[in-house]
Amino acid sequence: MVEVGSAPVSDRLIGALRRAVHDPTLTLLRWLPDEASFVDGRGVSQTLPDRSTGRVSMVLERHGTPVGALVFDEALQDQPQLLAAVRSATSLALENQQMEQQLRDQLIEVRRSRERIVTAGDSRRRQLERDLHDGAQQRLVAVSMELARAQRATDAQEIRGLVEQARADLTNALDELRELARGVYPPSLRERGLAGSITALAERSSLPIKLDLRACNGLPGHVELAAYFICAEAVTNATKYAKAASVGICIYGNEREIQMEIADNGIGGAKPGPDGGLLGIADRAAALGGTLSIDSPQGKGTTIRAVLPFSTDPERDLS
Repeated sequence: MVEVGSAPVSDRLIGALRRAVHDPTLTLLRWLPDEASFVDGRGVSQTLPDRSTGRVSMVLERHGTPVGALVFDEALQDQPQLLAAVRSATSLALENQQMEQQLRDQLIEVRRSRERIVTAGDSRRRQLERDLHDGAQQRLVAVSMELARAQRATDAQEIRGLVEQARADLTNALDELRELARGVYPPSLRERGLAGSITALAERSSLPIKLDLRACNGLPGHVELAAYFICAEAVTNATKYAKAASVGICIYGNEREIQMEIADNGIGGAKPGPDGGLLGIADRAAALGGTLSIDSPQGKGTTIRAVLPFSTDPERDLS
């Protein structure tokens, strides 16, 4: 039983089981929850035998959930204590394999999300450089040229016109810089908190937005920032792509986390793409140890739900 419990789920485990029960025909099947079926080592679905074949099966469970099944000679039913020991050891081995696989999958996804976050950050910096170069920088260059012309001009009316044009270009440049700053870190978030910044987002939106914001004050800064950008991305998608007529934003906070729901009545069909903002906000939620789901059936609108915990430190969570 020690050999069975420590063996990896492979031919070595099958051999240990067969030696333990003295049945060279014993077979181990794995349970696939997604397919709700038992499969053999080749991944082929198998039906558990009935007693008419001379073979019997024993379903293996951990915490009430199937993890596999053993198929063996019916003569082993006369050794219930041996079967009970085999059941316990094999169930433990299968559960360990599932946990190891889940950990590997999570590590792979963490690496992928980190790569996407780095790529998104680089892309955002390049976009900011282009926006500054093509927008505010060009306007400031124009202001400099207009002021230089005004300095050389002698006609009072011409000077007045150049100064007015320079003033208008400065105003436009300032507006563009404010818009760029809002994309990096919303000033309203620092000044008015999450509730105030979401309200400001709704006021700027071309779509009517219904707000239900409860217990949103005094949140950690990183949680506020993530929540804001999730809302901003959802509103952007509803405005640009979903052809929505309205949006609803509901945020509820407690002492451990905030829960968010952003729903629109658009055309649906939204899916996170490799370069899209939806995948970016999913990565942002995952980076905080939270979750984000997207429900977007065709023709029935899109609903984004997120849970953002205040701490990703396990020791603090347990305390």
